[in-house]
Amino acid sequence: MIKDLEDKNFDIEKCVNSLNDNGYLILKNLISLEEVKNVQKYIDSLSIGPKERITSDNHPFLLEISNNKKVLKIASAFFKENAAPVQGLLFKYPTQQEIHQDTVHFSTFPRDLMLAAWVALEDITIDNGPLEYIQNSHLIPSFSHYEFPSRHTNRNKNNKNYNKQYVKEISQLIEKLRLKKSFFLAKAGDCFMWHPRLMHGGNQTPKEELTRYSYVTHYMATKTPIYFKHFGGFNFIPRLQSPKNINNRKKLYKFGAISMIKRLIKLL
Repeated sequence: MIKDLEDKNFDIEKCVNSLNDNGYLILKNLISLEEVKNVQKYIDSLSIGPKERITSDNHPFLLEISNNKKVLKIASAFFKENAAPVQGLLFKYPTQQEIHQDTVHFSTFPRDLMLAAWVALEDITIDNGPLEYIQNSHLIPSFSHYEFPSRHTNRNKNNKNYNKQYVKEISQLIEKLRLKKSFFLAKAGDCFMWHPRLMHGGNQTPKEELTRYSYVTHYMATKTPIYFKHFGGFNFIPRLQSPKNINNRKKLYKFGAISMIKRLIKLL
């Protein structure tokens, strides 16, 4: 755990090692309480219901969080190339999302050139649905068959219940291996970064009507990877996507699919 990002002992290499070894990194006091209050006021001005979210809002308060210099430095060191924020998710209430890996929804080739950073915008207790995760679960060699179009994914129209199948499969593995869930009980302004294959979700039993103000940013390497989304499109054909930098809404790759195909050929 990195206690304070302004600490003279702050070590980016240590942060990257934590992501690689543990699957996550906790950054205490990432943003100030003043920044937290500003975003809280903004959230209160919006209409966000339970299990709803606002995607890639480019409000200055949110962009400031997504472009936190320390997080970008850590992400760039993890990727070994420049990182950019490609998606932001703003929440007012607990997600109650099942345990999953981000790679079931999207992934990169080469693998693992994405990261996520979740910032608590109020104090998070066990009552208001904290983020839950399984340490070291990114090291388990399972579920890679969900990362690319196959009979296991919802790209196959013959398997409309793929997500239920995935949730069941991952739950069975957690039970079989007796994997221990941990909870991120955060103070407002704390940040949790995680590896794209870390098993995580939202606590399933929050108290009703309690809020859980939070903001998630997804980061991606800007030069090398091919970005896949695993839903929609045709069976067994990768849905190539050119992600957009949320700062200016411009695509990371100037020539779209042509650029991705050229880089894919080069990588292969």
